[in-house]
Amino acid sequence: MAKKIITDDSSFTKLREAGAVYVDKTPHIRRFLELSTYVFLTRPRRFGKSLLVSTLEALFLGKRALFTGLAIEEGWNWQEYPVLRFDFTRISSDNALELKQSLQIKLDDFADEYGIELAPSGLALRFGRLLEKIFHKTGKKVVILVDEYDKPINEHLHNIEIAEANRDVLGDFYGALKGSGDHLKLLFITGVSKFAKVSIFSKLNNVEDLSLNPDFNEICGFTQAELETNFAEHLVAVAEKLDKTREELLALVKNWYDGYAWRGEEKVYNPFSVLRFLRSADLQNYWAASGSPLFLIKLLQQNPIPIYDWVNIRLSGQALEPNNLRNLPLTAILFQTGYLTITAEALGIGGRLYTLNFPNAEVRETFLAELLPAYTLMDDERDWGKAIPDVTDLREFLRGGDHDAATAIFKRYIHDIPGRLHMPHEHYYQTIVYLILSLAGMDIDLEKWKNTGILDGVLELPDAVYLMEFKFAKTGKPETQAKRALKNILAKNYPSAWQDQGKKLRLWGLGVANRQLAGVCYEWKSGDDVAALLKKMGE
Repeated sequence: MAKKIITDDSSFTKLREAGAVYVDKTPHIRRFLELSTYVFLTRPRRFGKSLLVSTLEALFLGKRALFTGLAIEEGWNWQEYPVLRFDFTRISSDNALELKQSLQIKLDDFADEYGIELAPSGLALRFGRLLEKIFHKTGKKVVILVDEYDKPINEHLHNIEIAEANRDVLGDFYGALKGSGDHLKLLFITGVSKFAKVSIFSKLNNVEDLSLNPDFNEICGFTQAELETNFAEHLVAVAEKLDKTREELLALVKNWYDGYAWRGEEKVYNPFSVLRFLRSADLQNYWAASGSPLFLIKLLQQNPIPIYDWVNIRLSGQALEPNNLRNLPLTAILFQTGYLTITAEALGIGGRLYTLNFPNAEVRETFLAELLPAYTLMDDERDWGKAIPDVTDLREFLRGGDHDAATAIFKRYIHDIPGRLHMPHEHYYQTIVYLILSLAGMDIDLEKWKNTGILDGVLELPDAVYLMEFKFAKTGKPETQAKRALKNILAKNYPSAWQDQGKKLRLWGLGVANRQLAGVCYEWKSGDDVAALLKKMGE
């Protein structure tokens, strides 16, 4: 009988006591424990960080029975150490005062647990004294485990004053650890982001950062071998239920849930989604259902990203670790939150250059579905049902050449955007159109280079190709801008590059003015003369 799959609990102890599936990550734990007393790791949400912290907690509490059969069982000393675990998802941080008070309470709770008296003092001094007294009372060094250390910062990135104030509180808090090295067995810190690292850990200059260390690419998530070995019976059962061969099922799971890498050659699966799929045998977007970080949606609303900044993005290593909260590159935040992953790297001037892309189909769908309402709806209106148009009709309209009906969908979206969300930029409206097409399952190629210029978009269908161009003006008529866009397609002679493909060729100009959209489409015919068409259009 296949082992139980538990999806709603990140407690190592509960998983092991229940006899549930546990993918053994203890070889990685043993290796990083040999590297440093101070260890730091970032991974996206829902990627097993809390389970890793829970595993370390059980290990340093000496719970050997829970590790029976795991790689670390043999050769570990199995001593029990005092463990202080800080889970910042359970620590209040609506402002700096609340965060400071919550941390004071947490330190007092630990003091009570060890029967220690702490005199009133500042946060850093109080923390340092607690470690010292625990060490002298137990005769053993202290293990500190910190889960989601950055939550008090990143949940307030849309309100930078609170984020910076919370960062300063955390800086003082962790600053106490520099003088406590003699009392520490291990400091292990996890989170989603690295943008606050310099400010918080400036006094801890000997932290071993595992985040982009290729030797620890697989410390969270499942490798292909781990998936096929640990879940062999589950894969068979799901394949039978879905009437697929094992190979077909593996290909399906790989397309939807695999693809993450942090400089490692082997990709890893999102464990959150894989576990839910294997338990339910229902291919769904589980990542989206778990909720996107609110701070990311707010940042996207405040600073919409041009469509060409989503895929094949190249960033330096420094750009992946921004330290200025007031000037955060959103592509770096998308990487840290798991919407983008490293797909290639190269040596550049001054360091490494990384290429970022969506890791898999699940994340791509989540990003597009979350981003569309971020661009077009207010917070209280955000709903998937409202955000996604009737994409089936849109697809049929385009296949049938009914560009007027397709344009009407875009018109409705742009017309209904609340005033304060409108951005007076061409790429803002390009983005909305691209999102709607992508959610409809349409494959649109952006910023297509040709020898006469750059075409805004190429939409490939089985029997037709749409060459798309956008034009924007703050004032005037949208019809005028749409006509300008169509004339630009002709003037640059873009049809010449596609007219011999044996497909219908449609030239689609879209224009925006006065917050309204219009479209005009012309179906290219064999023998059409560009000069004559431009003259007819008033060129």
